[in-house]
Amino acid sequence: MTALAYVRTRSDHGPYFDPTKGKYQCSRLKDIVFHVRRAMEDNEDCIGVFHGEECKGVWYKEWEAVADGEGGMERSKEWYTFYRASEKNYALLSGQF
Repeated sequence: MTALAYVRTRSDHGPYFDPTKGKYQCSRLKDIVFHVRRAMEDNEDCIGVFHGEECKGVWYKEWEAVADGEGGMERSKEWYTFYRASEKNYALLSGQF
């Protein structure tokens, strides 16, 4: 029996609220693309693709601080950056810390 693929998501909501997590089972590549795209549209902080319990890669939402023209700083447009699997990514998305 082969292990199924999963898309796991995690969003941090600050110090006063617990992070939200999601886990979506995928049987085809089409399902993986669907759930990753939906998670990006839902503005999730971390999106990981797992084969069974093995992390294959993670997208992190990133942004830069830019001057707002009034002496302060604000967030630029956000984007996702893909990172290969690592122990940190696995722990973050599987809820081990």
